[in-house]
Amino acid sequence: MRIFLATLGSRGDFEPFLNFAIEAQRNGHQVVIAATSEFVDQVLAAGITCVPLSGSFQDLIQDTGVSVFQAMKDFNTKIKPVMTSALHTVAEAILEYTPDAVVYHPKVLSAPIAAQKIGAISVVVELAPMVTPTREFGAAGLGNGNLGLFNTFSYTVVAQSSSLFAKELNALAQSLDVPVRKADYSVCLVSPSLLKRPKDWSDTTQLVGPWIRSDDTLTENLQVLAFIESAPTVYFGFGSMASGDAKRRTEIVGSAAKAVGMQALIVTGWGGLDASANGPGVMTVASVRHDEVFSKVAVAVHHGGAGTVQSALRCGVPSVIVPFIADQPWWGALLSRQELGPSPIPQSKLSITSLATAIRTALNYTAAVRTVANGMKHEDGVSATLALLERWVTPQN
Repeated sequence: MRIFLATLGSRGDFEPFLNFAIEAQRNGHQVVIAATSEFVDQVLAAGITCVPLSGSFQDLIQDTGVSVFQAMKDFNTKIKPVMTSALHTVAEAILEYTPDAVVYHPKVLSAPIAAQKIGAISVVVELAPMVTPTREFGAAGLGNGNLGLFNTFSYTVVAQSSSLFAKELNALAQSLDVPVRKADYSVCLVSPSLLKRPKDWSDTTQLVGPWIRSDDTLTENLQVLAFIESAPTVYFGFGSMASGDAKRRTEIVGSAAKAVGMQALIVTGWGGLDASANGPGVMTVASVRHDEVFSKVAVAVHHGGAGTVQSALRCGVPSVIVPFIADQPWWGALLSRQELGPSPIPQSKLSITSLATAIRTALNYTAAVRTVANGMKHEDGVSATLALLERWVTPQN
């Protein structure tokens, strides 16, 4: 099967697609992945064919942070040019590659249009439930996931973001002589051990679980592992959330770790924390492999990205979520409702006291988290997705 993958966004948006590409290629499928410049080297190093997309989401976040207001201010001058270029490049690559299946991130709005032109199936990837409406919970990205009578409507609100590119999509569809359309199918990368599939989803939307690599060799820095294993440690990392006073936030997390009598592993990521922390019981690094580090720490304090939440759960470590934007409050509320972690702390209310209290509370959820971890060990989101693609592609041939 020929599979075209397209993703746009941060590391959390990219890594699941790379994991899927690697596993799919190992299973004999022909795979191409489109990604922005900061990820091209990783794709090529994995032996996967890459379609480079101009621009860098890492640079965008460094310029605008994660402020919605700033993003709106910079939309026409910084964000839209990168997005528009990516939409056109992806469409052109799909037409050239002629895959059987086009599997894409929700931001890549041109993918289903180009797929339609060549007769390929299109599959949108929901890292969290944002695309397929349900009455059972609200769309990730709008509140805490429980909007009551407005649950179904919330998905319509999220979908309105595509109207920002209506002119470009209409022009593309007209040039290809096809109508603007949405995906044929959807896969949601949430673990079935964490979330039950909504009863009102149709067969075209399936809950498959996270895309992870099943047999990848772990290569974490030995100094990091030695540090973690020397004493009880709290992981602190906010991924791509470059927002606010990173130095003050770093002081808070270091002091909170000290207050609970643990070491601090501080991961700076794209700028949510900085490298200023030092001293006994503190290690600061730019990045780590979650699947190796999380299994060795006592608590993981993070922003609540879809991949980070589920990686921590899979490793059996309780989380303290400090949400910033988008679907992060949804994940924090979900863990709290499922009694898998304390209530999330909005980043604007983060303090030494609130964080230390949450870390202590999180330790009480360790047993419950490990029960979920045992269920997740039996899940294989990549294999489940490949089986669906093979079934969905067959009628097209």
